[in-house]
Amino acid sequence: RPLLDGPQPTGGFLALLKKSAAAGAGNAALTEAIATKELKTLNLASGDAAAEILTVLVDAGVLLREACASLREPVLSRLSLKDLVRLSAKLGARRPLDDNLRSAVDARIRPVVAGLELSKVPAEDLLLLAEVAGRSSMIEEMALDAIAGAASLVAKSWPPADLVKLVSLMARSKACKASGCAGELYTHAAEALDPHLGSMKPQLVFETAQLVAPLEKGRHFAEVAAKSLASQLAELEMSALIPVTEW
Repeated sequence: RPLLDGPQPTGGFLALLKKSAAAGAGNAALTEAIATKELKTLNLASGDAAAEILTVLVDAGVLLREACASLREPVLSRLSLKDLVRLSAKLGARRPLDDNLRSAVDARIRPVVAGLELSKVPAEDLLLLAEVAGRSSMIEEMALDAIAGAASLVAKSWPPADLVKLVSLMARSKACKASGCAGELYTHAAEALDPHLGSMKPQLVFETAQLVAPLEKGRHFAEVAAKSLASQLAELEMSALIPVTEW
């Protein structure tokens, strides 16, 4: 503990924090003490440094409420959108109803004007946040539509498997499955996936299309999937044959 008594610049205890966190739950008290020290000067940190500090805290499972509370100005605007998406996914899984996290997502991820910047966030990070929406009604409400809208802008650049997962997640969402952004995603995903569906597992394509087919805005996706599946019916379970012919 004497190591923590002297003044240090922001991030000065980061190496020690990482080492303590890596030691596991048995070192939780020390990790929390170091984290508390770092959080006191987080407002002075650069966006990259703040993201690194907060990521260590979240991964270690310490001071999660305080980590969420730190997602406000001036820290919030300094974080890159990619880092905020990653942190929101990690924190959303652990604190699914946190009001401070809600405010941060509402301010930086949800706005329509953030769509173009959000589309530049790696697909794997957006997909992770979308998956958390299945366990957090707050993330579903605040972020899922925005993720769909952003992905629809760059659907052809997404890995096909990730795009199929996102379509499935949207179609399962009671709050968002029929939204305008969901419709855009279904349409652009159908176009982007058309050349790839034939090389994907027929059962996966079928299950995804079955979720989308009842939705008015998902008809085109279902039609594209049905054409792909027509040549692969032998690989589908018999129970799937009748629904495919009805799309």
